[in-house]
Amino acid sequence: MKTSVKLNGKKILEVLEKHVDKVVLGGVAILCLALLWNFVIGSPYAVEQNNRKLSPGKIDQSINNLAKTITEKLQAPPKPRIYRATKYGEFLNKMELTVKVDTKNILNLQPGKGILIGVEERVYSKPDIPPLAETVVQKFRTVVYVPTETIDMAKPYEFVQTELGDVDVVSVQVFFDVQTLYANFELCFAGRKVQSEWRDEQLAKPLFAAVQLQRQNRLADGNWSQWQIVPRGQVDHRKEMLHLPEKIDQVELGGIGLKMLNFNTFEMQQGLLQPITYDFAASNVEWLPPVLHKELVEIVEKEAQRLEREERGFRPAREARGRPSTRFNEYGNEGESAPPGSRAARL
Repeated sequence: MKTSVKLNGKKILEVLEKHVDKVVLGGVAILCLALLWNFVIGSPYAVEQNNRKLSPGKIDQSINNLAKTITEKLQAPPKPRIYRATKYGEFLNKMELTVKVDTKNILNLQPGKGILIGVEERVYSKPDIPPLAETVVQKFRTVVYVPTETIDMAKPYEFVQTELGDVDVVSVQVFFDVQTLYANFELCFAGRKVQSEWRDEQLAKPLFAAVQLQRQNRLADGNWSQWQIVPRGQVDHRKEMLHLPEKIDQVELGGIGLKMLNFNTFEMQQGLLQPITYDFAASNVEWLPPVLHKELVEIVEKEAQRLEREERGFRPAREARGRPSTRFNEYGNEGESAPPGSRAARL
């Protein structure tokens, strides 16, 4: 037996009116649960890291743990990788497929050498080196800071321990025509008479690689010894680097090209032509080239004489008035008036 219930609109409204508070409460409860889940249980500021969502309070801890793990891996000794697989069989298979030869008797082929530019085949004229001109020598004794440690490229003079000591500073100045030297190199390596493919601007720029100072000693019998090379100063940290062989084929690794790059700096050229000197402890002494030092001494002496003349010739007006001048006789006795016609000096 089947029963059918028919609800008309009026009865539906009655049911809703009776249970409307329950419907509203249910919706509010669902909304509160959604807000609780999104903003309390599941934070909206969560960050996903390594397929995990982390709250702001756990992000720093997670990053620190990850950094600690990476640091331990970096500090740990490397683990050697053992290669168990071999490509020998695969290589032979490929060789058999590409070329029909006996792979058992394959020679160890070496890559060939490329076509080298025939630099050694170039022929240049040898540039003339201008002779050394006037030579000036200067010597003076002073107190300097003498190093107590070994000086080299790793530890220059300004970074070593020193002590005070008396030294005789001998300076040798030589005049050299650098302008003519540059013109000769330009003419021989990049001039109009040089073939266009041989012109080399790098070779056309002269580089100073060595400066030698030689001396002789007077022997006990009055004769002179053989010429000897004067070593570079104790405070020169480049002295070991400046040792060059006499021939190009004796140059070590890198060849002459690498040597030219090492010398092609302003600091190297300056240190080669004008080596550094000791630091002077006396405040009234300063090293200068001999010619400039001579001019400085003359200027200082003239200035001292000028100051002395001004000091001797200065007298206040009060002292000069009403007092007879002091005169000296020919014997230098003070207080006696000079006779007529005699020479007298007034101070």
